[in-house]
Amino acid sequence: HHPEQRGTLQIGCPSLLAERTGCDVVANFRPRDIAAGGEGAPLAPFFHHAVFSDPRERRGVLNLGGMANLTWIPRGGDPDEVIAFDVGPANALIDGVVQIASGGEERMDRGGQRAARGRVDAALLERLLDDDFLSRRPPKSTGRERYGRERAEALFAESRAAGRSDDDLVA
Repeated sequence: HHPEQRGTLQIGCPSLLAERTGCDVVANFRPRDIAAGGEGAPLAPFFHHAVFSDPRERRGVLNLGGMANLTWIPRGGDPDEVIAFDVGPANALIDGVVQIASGGEERMDRGGQRAARGRVDAALLERLLDDDFLSRRPPKSTGRERYGRERAEALFAESRAAGRSDDDLVA
């Protein structure tokens, strides 16, 4: 997914899914949003606007999945004024590190147990926060092509070489 280059690749064939399941399939939201000049993530802000808009309050909705994204909804809920963008990784790197550390036996830090046992390495955290994506102004989006398995593997190898525990890296 590279919205800055006006490109995205989504796998799966909606027509084949419809034929094999016998269900109506609605698809291609991401490529259409990219074609219209967006970042390729139109559904979350649409949903957030529909559910959380209020005539008296401005609201922000922070969604923490693989990536962290923020939807800003103005007072009165004018849909043309809604702003939504990714703010960086949420659980993608943590999940990747946990999978590597556990040899694939664990897929996530369930209940934050690993992070609770670990200690944050302030210098590493500072370096991770010095990321050009994080300082870019919206609109912006990102994904596992930047904060995915490859990055988790590099962080894991670096952490092990520095003598950090796996739980410290998760923290």
